[in-house]
Amino acid sequence: MLADAGPLIALLDWRDPDHSECREAIGDVREDLATTWPVLAEAGNLLQRRVGAGAVQALVDMAERGVLGIVDLPPTSIAAIAGLMRTYADAPMSVADASLVVAAEATGDTRILTLDAHFHAYRLSGGRRVTVVP
Repeated sequence: MLADAGPLIALLDWRDPDHSECREAIGDVREDLATTWPVLAEAGNLLQRRVGAGAVQALVDMAERGVLGIVDLPPTSIAAIAGLMRTYADAPMSVADASLVVAAEATGDTRILTLDAHFHAYRLSGGRRVTVVP
């Protein structure tokens, strides 16, 4: 399952109001989590400001240990990311969000762990929807 920045932050910050819900969501699915480099960077930046360097290190350690996989999108994906951001400019769609939609297309895993309601509006090729978890 692909993970957005919000749930990654909530999982690492027990004070986050969504901490329990996100822990339950990944426990219910019992799936490996993966994300993209833009999401990892966004989550790290927000964790640094909210919780501190220790939480950022924990996030990076998760990726290093393979607990959090990184979908390595090819450089050519930037065109798809840019196109999605133009399509959903009114949302607005961030680089991180667009990278998750591109990763869903690339991997075939359309489940995205996110706290952002706008993911319900995003579409994959052929008008398919992503599955928003929780």
